[in-house]
Amino acid sequence: MRIYSLTPLGFKMARSVRTPNSPEWKVVHFLDKRDASDEQLAEFTGIDRGSLSAALRHLKARGVVREIGREEISEL
Repeated sequence: MRIYSLTPLGFKMARSVRTPNSPEWKVVHFLDKRDASDEQLAEFTGIDRGSLSAALRHLKARGVVREIGREEISEL
């Protein structure tokens, strides 16, 4: 299972008031509230798995989202 979180850049972007209704922005706004797995993101945002995977890859490449490591999960 992969857990995703926003980076500091992601938290800044989540505060934007002008955001399109895209899968990427749905992910950013959801992760602004809590860290989540890809299963949780798909369930609560209503994004299909293919679009969610593409959105996460795009956001990770831009430095907006990061994947939390196992050692960080055990600290939670």
